[in-house]
Amino acid sequence: MGGKSVQAIKLMAIDMDGTLLTTDKELSLVNQESLNQAIERGHRVVLCTGRPMSGIKPFLDRLDFTDDDFIIANNGATILEAKSHRHLMDRGIPSLEMKQLVEMALSIGGEGVVVGPNSYYSIKEKANKTIYQDAALIHATVNYRPFEELMEEQEFFYKLLLVDCKEKIDAVESRIPQTLRNHYYIVRSQPYLIEIQAKGVHKGSGLAWLLKHLGLQKEQLAAIGDAANDKEMLEMAALAIAMGNASEEIKALADKVVASNDDNGVAQAIKFVFEDSIERRAKDEKAK
Repeated sequence: MGGKSVQAIKLMAIDMDGTLLTTDKELSLVNQESLNQAIERGHRVVLCTGRPMSGIKPFLDRLDFTDDDFIIANNGATILEAKSHRHLMDRGIPSLEMKQLVEMALSIGGEGVVVGPNSYYSIKEKANKTIYQDAALIHATVNYRPFEELMEEQEFFYKLLLVDCKEKIDAVESRIPQTLRNHYYIVRSQPYLIEIQAKGVHKGSGLAWLLKHLGLQKEQLAAIGDAANDKEMLEMAALAIAMGNASEEIKALADKVVASNDDNGVAQAIKFVFEDSIERRAKDEKAK
């Protein structure tokens, strides 16, 4: 851990897919109980996920969040109080600008959805099968309306998702112009998914805003994740933890690697950060 102090941690950011949730998108009883025990003991936790609120809400009844806990949704574009769901911050792409992004996506063969407050709209009248499969995972309903109509009702959108089978996403990704990469945050968070958001909007920027809001420093932040969209939050955390199922790129950023998402790695991380004695931590580090 490079001499970093676990005792200094005041906030733990936890990714959901591939981290807190199993491969089957379930919250294990072990992870649930571990998280609730940490909250009960006064430790601050923030769920930090690419999911919109529709994909987070089904799990909230099982988590005993207090007024001191938070949710960062849509890869840092939305920050809410975990208990009240009160919005603290929203950062998106203006509707006219999103319309231009959608036109670009269609021109390079992309299919997908635009995600806004309470909206999940296909950019084509007929959405592909992968779009419906991904929407089902996050409890979202895929709709379609001409974008001109959407612009009249929504001032901004959180992000554009390009969704398709891996082979087609490989091809679309290769066609994204460099000028677009220079002006937006673009991340391939799943083999079948590319996310495009406003430049500088990601999990790391969301956490930076929250730390300032809480009067905390980066030295007091721990973060755990597994995928490319976790990169920025792990880079800024004083204590970066990677899942056993994480990519090698993410593991290379980590101070510690725990078990996989199917083996309750989050519970192991919570124990390490919040519960273990100094002696146990020292023993753990010596054994690495």
